[in-house]
Parts: sequence; structure tokens; C-alpha cells
Amino acid sequence: MDKNIFKKKIRNNSDYDSVYEEYKIFLENKLKENPRDVEKVCQLAAVYNELNYQWDDIYKLLNEFIKKI
Repeated sequence: MDKNIFKKKIRNNSDYDSVYEEYKIFLENKLKENPRDVEKVCQLAAVYNELNYQWDDIYKLLNEFIKKI
């Protein structure tokens, strides 16, 4: 089964979307407090992946993190 078709079926669930959106905001705020928090960076990358496969955001997040360490 095509992953995009599966993802679109899941995306129809607004509760699913809202939980990930809220968690994304939470993690982004936590990273403002401590931009070197490895756990939060990895979790945020996973959330970006769940939210429409945001590969550019994942790459940017991880690249900026690596520059900080």
C-alpha cells in the first residue's frame, strides 16, 4: 500500500492532527529554552515526519542542532 494513501486516511482524523500540532508547538517552545536538548530535537523531527512528511523542516532542525553542539 502506498504510504501517502495510508497517511491521507489517517490525516482525516482531526484529533490526530491537533495532538501533533499541539505537541509540535510544545517542543518548539522547549527548544527555545534549551536548544541543545537532544531528546526534544529527535521528538520534534518525528513530529515533523508525522505532519505531512516535512522533510525540509526535519533537515533544517537537525542541521541547526548539529551546528550548536
